[in-house]
Amino acid sequence: MLSDGMNFPRILLALLQVIGAISFLPYPAIIIASLPYIAISLYPFLWIVLFRWSWRSRVVSAL
Repeated sequence: MLSDGMNFPRILLALLQVIGAISFLPYPAIIIASLPYIAISLYPFLWIVLFRWSWRSRVVSAL
């Protein structure tokens, strides 16, 4: 009986560890889902870079 009573805290601890491990699963999905919003916020900088690059290429080809 004493050994059965000692196993319960170990089972409970293992169960808590499993629940804790499962709770980390949504975080990669949240990061992946937020990537489009990060890309949208970088769009003005990308536009400026592409604009300047296109004008430099036009100037070089005109020479």
